[in-house]
Amino acid sequence: MPGILLHIHPWFHLLQERFSLILGSWGLVHPVAGRSLEEEAGHYFDLIVSWNYFLLAYPDPPLYKLRFDWINIDRFTMDHEFVRHCLFDGLVSEKARHTSVGNCSISEGWLQPSRGLRTIFLRRRGTHCYSNSSLNDAGRLFLKVRYLRILDLSHAGFKSLPDYVCDLLHLRSLNLSYNPIEALSRSIINLFRLQTLNLFRCHELTSIPDNLYLLSNLRHLIISPVKLNLMPTFIGRFTSLQTLLQFTVLRKDGCQIEELRNLNDLCGELSIENLKNVATLDEAKRARLHLKTGIHKLSLVWSGNEPNANFDIAQGLRPHCNLKVLKIFNYNSKFPSWVSNPSFAHLISITLTNCLSQELPPFGPLPLLKSLQIVNVNGVKHIGPKFYGWGIVKTAFPSLLSLKIWHMNDLEAWAQCKSTDFPVLREIYVSSCKKLKNLPKMRPLVKIKTFNCPKFSHVSGSN
Repeated sequence: MPGILLHIHPWFHLLQERFSLILGSWGLVHPVAGRSLEEEAGHYFDLIVSWNYFLLAYPDPPLYKLRFDWINIDRFTMDHEFVRHCLFDGLVSEKARHTSVGNCSISEGWLQPSRGLRTIFLRRRGTHCYSNSSLNDAGRLFLKVRYLRILDLSHAGFKSLPDYVCDLLHLRSLNLSYNPIEALSRSIINLFRLQTLNLFRCHELTSIPDNLYLLSNLRHLIISPVKLNLMPTFIGRFTSLQTLLQFTVLRKDGCQIEELRNLNDLCGELSIENLKNVATLDEAKRARLHLKTGIHKLSLVWSGNEPNANFDIAQGLRPHCNLKVLKIFNYNSKFPSWVSNPSFAHLISITLTNCLSQELPPFGPLPLLKSLQIVNVNGVKHIGPKFYGWGIVKTAFPSLLSLKIWHMNDLEAWAQCKSTDFPVLREIYVSSCKKLKNLPKMRPLVKIKTFNCPKFSHVSGSN
């Protein structure tokens, strides 16, 4: 049986996601105790990989020149049949369940024998775009595939959602990413079985229906980046939601931070923006970030040039200790204590950007921290023992590989460290710290790079 040539990274993970989506959309996978539908589908994928259904290949020849076969799993008999990837240079095979369209002339013939199609990828190739009119004219053709589960219209170049899409009542996944689409029709709520809605990089999008929350089965809502007035209202009603890349806090009803309260199945990445609209500690706590065990990457974003971000609010936004990546933007106050708490044993990367504070948190005790970036953090004049976490641990920054500092305009001195600190550090990169006079002495293998630091004169000794 032929395998599928596959580039190990990053396409391996992309195919895993799509495979899980297909199985879940067809209803072939059901959640089991302790595992979500997506996790169970991912387990199936791992099994298939272990059975050598996929041949892992490095990018020679390049992936885009390879020809794919698609796995067709009959819903009732579970017989495995490989159906040739169709380029629509003829009729779609009546056995086809998944197919992809590049540049083509949409005509009434090509879908005629393919009522069993479950997946269609309709994409632009090169400079070709499908016009809105041609897509809408093709509506009667798509009505022949009423049982379609997955429709990918990414990069298609259209400005409005084709009318026929909202008639595909069995649709589970709709990908509209990278289109100049300006608005979504309110009739999108007809897709009551929809589980994934992808609007990523739809930069022209100016409005989202206020009834979108009626899509109660939605599990993945991908809208990023979004404008301040574009946040879907009452996101908290998507009780099964797992993917929400960005949540912009507004003061209006249905857009406040408490909408995150019951979304405890969220996983992966989440950016909470416009935090100036969180007024009190109680409001911050209502988000209940500490219960969201699946969030591994969190960005907390206040508005630019905000004079006084509230310390208590930042304290109330404490995430679960499963967090791996933390980014804080435009925060102007003392950093919350949880940022450097050793209980965050999984943190591997921290970035502080455009912040104002008198001192840096004691990051030294974090056991797995590998990357630390401090960009345009003002108010800090000295980096010393507290930063290292002396008195808490014997060895500061035990896993840190890279330390990068840009534009710390007030930083003047950096205290010496112990010979046991930074045991695996590879490089320190310091740029545009115009008052900085010294750096601590590190192991000989550490690369120290300084740029635009006119007062820097020496590396201090170690004790």
